[in-house]
Amino acid sequence: MSKKTLILISIIGVVLLILTIRTCSGSSFFKRYNWEESFEDKKNHVYGTYIIKRFLEYTSTKGRKDIDVKFSKFFEEGDEVFNGNYIFIGEAMLLDKSDAEALADFVGSGNNAIISTKVFPNTLSEKIFTPCREWVDEEVEYQGLERLNDQDKDIFENKEEDNFIASDTTLQSSETIKEKVEYEAWMHADIDYIDFVGKFNDEMRMSLDSSFRQNKQTDPIFKTFKNSQAWKRNWYYLHDSLSCMATNEMKVLGHLDEDKINYFELPYKDGSFFIHTNPLVFTNEHMLYDGNVDYVAGVLSACPQEKWYWDEYSRTNFASGRQRNGRQNFLSSKGPLTYILSQAPLAWAWYCLLAMGFLFLLFRAKRKQRVIPVLVENENTSLAFINAIGTLYFRKNDHGQLSKDQMQLWLEKIRTQFRLNTSQLDETFVTKLAIKSKVPKEEIQAILDFYKNIDNSNFVSENTMIKFYQKIKKFEIQANQKI
Repeated sequence: MSKKTLILISIIGVVLLILTIRTCSGSSFFKRYNWEESFEDKKNHVYGTYIIKRFLEYTSTKGRKDIDVKFSKFFEEGDEVFNGNYIFIGEAMLLDKSDAEALADFVGSGNNAIISTKVFPNTLSEKIFTPCREWVDEEVEYQGLERLNDQDKDIFENKEEDNFIASDTTLQSSETIKEKVEYEAWMHADIDYIDFVGKFNDEMRMSLDSSFRQNKQTDPIFKTFKNSQAWKRNWYYLHDSLSCMATNEMKVLGHLDEDKINYFELPYKDGSFFIHTNPLVFTNEHMLYDGNVDYVAGVLSACPQEKWYWDEYSRTNFASGRQRNGRQNFLSSKGPLTYILSQAPLAWAWYCLLAMGFLFLLFRAKRKQRVIPVLVENENTSLAFINAIGTLYFRKNDHGQLSKDQMQLWLEKIRTQFRLNTSQLDETFVTKLAIKSKVPKEEIQAILDFYKNIDNSNFVSENTMIKFYQKIKKFEIQANQKI
């Protein structure tokens, strides 16, 4: 490898190392705790759901079951009868139409669902929420007015009740213009669906049924304690224009600052949806304090003590939830490369780095001469094995066992070479062996008699073992010469 190539590889490696360190330093990679709003079932996630899941399991008489597949497919598993309480806690919730239909049917059959999220899915809103278009507040009216042309704006701003106002050659009724304002406002205000509004406030209070209050000013969950600094959190509530209390028979169960709805019940057929706009109150950090546990218990007490179905599958991040629900204007996509790609010089440097890395891999991928392996000469391991066995018997000094092993080997050769049965070493065996091997019967009988003496003796000397081996060797030599 040339010197220039080594320098290029070193530069690329250093740059990638710096980018990796910078990327990881802004996350929880080097830290003991994860401070992201993950809502995952993990102990080291400050804003995880490890504690609340165990809380549900231990306080309910029928336990908890996790949903880790699409909700519409969850009902297809087995023959189980699904009765109980559905619960979802996360930044945003993604449900397709089939999942929303399945969840609505589940609640409509007499069950309950608690949903705590910042972004409510439009697919479910279409099923359970009836839009109300009876009036337009000042903020929404202003949005509709801004969408009119200059001529209609003048007519609307100078309108007089029950009078016609002329603008150029056109005569229009003030009521007609007002209807147009309302139409534009409702068409573009995104209030056909359940939507929540964020609010920053250090002095915020949370109340549940006007019986339990929390001052969020002293509550650690209200701020993110990171690097010994407190950061404000964005708390959400139901916008007044979406209340539609009479139309949807909504029941308010909790407030922020005493006048902003953050927990309400939405009846649907034989069941009810309980919707909470601040999922942070159910996270690990929040559940570490007794007063907060009482508040969470008050929220969950709206549902009977039935089995809990915890939805792990439908959870997504805030940005994806906003994008999927048609609110791209609220999309926030901050990643490790956001700033780099937003600056033209840094962006070009990043693209050049990727191009150099690609070219390096491309040229390194060309075929090279394969390394010729060294062929090791084959070794005769049989001699080493024989030497090891011989040494073992020599050290053991068991001449009787060695003689018996010699006899077994001799009988194996007779069975293989002469095809004789050696189970009975009688006179018939001796006669057949003498005929086939052309060795006199006296010598064969001498081998058998010598072995009987060895087998019946308690001690066999080395000299006796050698004589027995010589008799067997003599037989083999005579038999091979006469074949």
